[in-house]
Amino acid sequence: MYFLCSFITHIYKLAVIYRNDRIIQMTEKIEKLKSRGIPKNILITLRNKAGNKCSFPDCNSSLLTSDGRLIGEIATIKPISPNGPRHANLATIDEYYSEENLIYLCPTHHRLIDIEPEVYSVEFLKKIKLKNEIQFHSVITPSITKIEIPSGLYLDEILKFWDDNKDNPNEEFWQVFFSNHPQIISFLFPNPIVKLGEKTYFGGKDLNNKGGNIGDYIFQNKLAKSVVIVEIKTPKTKVLGSQYRTNSYSISSDLSGAVIQTLNYKTEIQRDFHRLVYETTEKFEVVEPTCMVIIGNLSIEIPDSKQMRSFDLFRNSLNNLTIITYDELFEKLKMIKELKG
Repeated sequence: MYFLCSFITHIYKLAVIYRNDRIIQMTEKIEKLKSRGIPKNILITLRNKAGNKCSFPDCNSSLLTSDGRLIGEIATIKPISPNGPRHANLATIDEYYSEENLIYLCPTHHRLIDIEPEVYSVEFLKKIKLKNEIQFHSVITPSITKIEIPSGLYLDEILKFWDDNKDNPNEEFWQVFFSNHPQIISFLFPNPIVKLGEKTYFGGKDLNNKGGNIGDYIFQNKLAKSVVIVEIKTPKTKVLGSQYRTNSYSISSDLSGAVIQTLNYKTEIQRDFHRLVYETTEKFEVVEPTCMVIIGNLSIEIPDSKQMRSFDLFRNSLNNLTIITYDELFEKLKMIKELKG
């Protein structure tokens, strides 16, 4: 017994030594990475893509003074240290100083996002970064999405547009399309639904101001005033992952992430209902918001009945959240067209 206890104690000590060595090695790597700083080419790319303006919504402060000095700051979206803001999503050594993990901000908003990391999440920061870059790009060059996406299309033209663009993987492309034709989403509901807002802020100051997470659309029952939260991906976004067992397939991370994100929006708008009603001119109800995710293309991605069964089992198990694919949506429009004659 004595020798067994001694052996176990020895193994435990070795494990502690190994763990401490790993911690020391990781700390040394992190310190070495921070000492090198952000690569110059990435700094230049970030500033140029942001147009030397703060990426925070409704700020757009110029970060280039009249005498040519740069006063902007680079913030990290995911931290590398467990003690950093947004530490639930730690960056790896490789991605910490990558362009995707950095955002260009004014000093005020840099401090704000790190002081309130529970409000300014990783998802929120990635979305505002992308939105700012797209806005700046549209100012200096003709916007491809605006050129290719007209508004006011009739039903026949909408169906042709789908046939011509079903392989487009750009989420912003489809964001603009649905913004120009919100009636398409309205057709998916039996009740009279109208668009209340888009790129809406949940869990922030108000429905159309700052803070929180950005949702794609919020619709409303025109009569009952209850809200409908809609999140969109693209027709090319995968809905299924790998085969799990002989007769079952896993759900893709993109789809499960979209579902969780939409449910987060729902929770936040319910939690903040009384404050939002007080601070917003719009009248709405959030007793039990309906949620919808538009994603993927069944006719291309899911060729057999086993995959379809896994997908249907997953989406039919969700409570008050509908998942509809792009080809299903436009198939419904075709049926409406046939009914109209």
